[in-house]
Amino acid sequence: MLQDVESIRTLIQDQLKKNTLNRKSIFFAVTKENLALLNAQIRQFQQLQKTVPNTVLSKAEAFSAEVVSVFYKSLIIGELRRLLLDSPRNPLRTNQLKEIDLLIDERVRFIEEHSEIQMIPISSLVEFQLEFLVRALDQLDSV
Repeated sequence: MLQDVESIRTLIQDQLKKNTLNRKSIFFAVTKENLALLNAQIRQFQQLQKTVPNTVLSKAEAFSAEVVSVFYKSLIIGELRRLLLDSPRNPLRTNQLKEIDLLIDERVRFIEEHSEIQMIPISSLVEFQLEFLVRALDQLDSV
């Protein structure tokens, strides 16, 4: 997990060094903030490795440590992607976007493979909410 955070930090550092980015973009500021967060996270991981012995994680802890972590790092990569989209077009940017899209796709596959989340179709959810609303209105009408 530490290696993943370090690789994302390196990716962001390399991108921020480029003069082709739109430094006025809100995503430039967000990406710099994310870099600071990643640096803090790396320091925290390094400290934990020194002080906390390897432990067996429960299923929920493992999910939180692995899948949720990958999800949030994907958001950080997505914000870097938005920064690139907000920057001037050039051939280098096109290649960088392809590279970032591959990273995001890889993380989406990881999340899908390692999570057992079952989605409720939106139509069923709306149907349930409407049924609840009708019953609530019926109860209010009978009072």
